[in-house]
Amino acid sequence: MRNALPVVESFTRVPAPAPAPIGIAFDGSLLWIGSVETDRLYAVDPRTRSVMEEWPVPGTPYGLVAHDGDVRVVVGDAESDDRSIARFVRGKGFDAQTIPCPDATGSWLASDGETLYLSQRFEHRILALDRTGAVQRTIPVRREITGMTIVDDDFFLLTTESKEVDDYRIVRLDAHGVHASETESAALPLSGRGLAFDGTRFWTNLREQNTMVSFVLP
Repeated sequence: MRNALPVVESFTRVPAPAPAPIGIAFDGSLLWIGSVETDRLYAVDPRTRSVMEEWPVPGTPYGLVAHDGDVRVVVGDAESDDRSIARFVRGKGFDAQTIPCPDATGSWLASDGETLYLSQRFEHRILALDRTGAVQRTIPVRREITGMTIVDDDFFLLTTESKEVDDYRIVRLDAHGVHASETESAALPLSGRGLAFDGTRFWTNLREQNTMVSFVLP
């Protein structure tokens, strides 16, 4: 039951670098934010909130993650919204080659340093992908995922029951065994989009409020 969960009550809210922030990732020093209104990618210093870099995205940016020395971005096609994964090289821009998302759909990305993971919200699953985008493993989840990151080899998921239910929870997912084990960690009284961890605090976006939020789990 939700009432049995501890509730995240302490937040730090800061203005996003652009309206309608969605994707968020941490690369070890900078937060990367994607805006679905400007279709641009922003690098933000989490201490000063200064924008260090800004780049156009070849489509609409959704999930982001630091992976293999670069930033990977789920990009929606401007016409069809078919999803693919693009590679952004800091200081240079986006690679011309992309990886199609399985079934042309996907929202959020996570990385354990070796494998790239893609979530598919309405299919209630996480897909482990190889370098070509082929699915190596499917991890089912109980709820819809609205943000995803990996901390200490476990997934931390921001989840909701559905678009119609305002019930957001942080779920810890241990996917090491044959069957993934889910543990609900806390209720989050925010409609967050995207999830990142900077080594101390989690970050998410409030799209409608043009705001970034950081918090720690109770």
